[in-house]
Amino acid sequence: MRILIFNEFTSTFGGTDLVVNDEIIGLKKAGYTVELFSYHNKDFLKLKFHKKYYVAAKSCFKTFKLIEFQDKIDQFKPDIVHFHNIYQLFRTPIWNNINLHDAKLILHLHNYYPFCLNSFFFAKSTCTKCLDENSWLPGIKLKCYNSSLLQTVFTSTSRPLPQSWIKLTSKIDKFIAVSKFITKVYSNSGIDSQKITFLPNAIEMNNIKTPSHKGKFVLYLGALTKLKGVEWVCQIAKTLTEIPFIIAGEGNDYLYLKEKYKTLSNLEFTGYVMGEKKIFFFKIADF
Repeated sequence: MRILIFNEFTSTFGGTDLVVNDEIIGLKKAGYTVELFSYHNKDFLKLKFHKKYYVAAKSCFKTFKLIEFQDKIDQFKPDIVHFHNIYQLFRTPIWNNINLHDAKLILHLHNYYPFCLNSFFFAKSTCTKCLDENSWLPGIKLKCYNSSLLQTVFTSTSRPLPQSWIKLTSKIDKFIAVSKFITKVYSNSGIDSQKITFLPNAIEMNNIKTPSHKGKFVLYLGALTKLKGVEWVCQIAKTLTEIPFIIAGEGNDYLYLKEKYKTLSNLEFTGYVMGEKKIFFFKIADF
């Protein structure tokens, strides 16, 4: 079986990107022929302004990398095309603008991007206004993407409204949801629940020796942004001063959080971690 995986890698290597890489390794070990079609957002950030403008324009007109992707399908002739992240530069359901030939189509549901401009269902508090009203105006008014009006407007441009997105998924043969709650949200929004398979994210830990004892600390590992709820972890650390907390990662709120909670002796910010150190943290953390 031939599998073509599609992913737009985020500017900071994150959970979805790790899932994609691990998936490719696992499928190849299982004997499948796998190829990846991808774009890295960090490459976009390195471009000069006029080239960024050119890429942004192609993104808005739904033509960004479309010819290259079609050529890849035509040459590779996959049995399955598996989409992971398509935001921010692809955004629109590009499977409706390409010829899949006879390939089956899988879409991985990692978050709520089709229904929420920042994907978290969170503004200043829990928020599903864009989904409830089938409009991006609430998100634009709240400047939901990076607290920037300009970036939020760009994020909403050419992106189908939630109910339109549901209709545009008719070609999808199977959805993979990474949590039971995500499964519930999408099925309640109109996706056929029979098409959704719940498959939690996993992480390979076999190559790291298991320590003889636990580290007796609470671990948060991920992007350091209020939208992820990381400040709640800081508040818990402030209350439970007898328990050590480690916060690993980086993001828009890293410096803000590190400065605000610098007096907490039981709270440590390690910055971005990867590889063996990250797996080691997972193995020795109590929670």
